[in-house]
Amino acid sequence: MDKNYIPYGSDISGGKFECVDCGYVITIPSSDSLPPCPNFRSNPNEHKLKGWKNLTGRGDAKEDPYP
Repeated sequence: MDKNYIPYGSDISGGKFECVDCGYVITIPSSDSLPPCPNFRSNPNEHKLKGWKNLTGRGDAKEDPYP
């Protein structure tokens, strides 16, 4: 598994994240799961990796890491 990005739906700690497919940046507080990129709905064919790169914060939650 490539851990250079965090897939949509992963449990996370808050921080700033960049879509690995289109570069869209979001900043969110701690959350149950990482949402899909807002651009995914309008351009699903351009979002092949369906994930986020962690720019700041702790990223993938240690209590429930993505496999």
